[in-house]
Amino acid sequence: MSIKLRANVLHTVCTSLGGISRDELARRLHVSSTTAYRLERGDVSPSPRFIASLMHVTGQPFDQLFEIVSEVG
Repeated sequence: MSIKLRANVLHTVCTSLGGISRDELARRLHVSSTTAYRLERGDVSPSPRFIASLMHVTGQPFDQLFEIVSEVG
């Protein structure tokens, strides 16, 4: 199993924070813009630090921002 961002979460968060850019959101989350992009695409799994940061910045619970997916092999 793995954790991934729900679809369009970063776009929604940027909008809810007054229309900030994704680069600005990445800065607030203490990650690079590239990392934010890779997380959004599902190329990498979010770290515990990223999860905590996104929950803190948004005030949203885990289940509204992330989903747990089972890996089919």
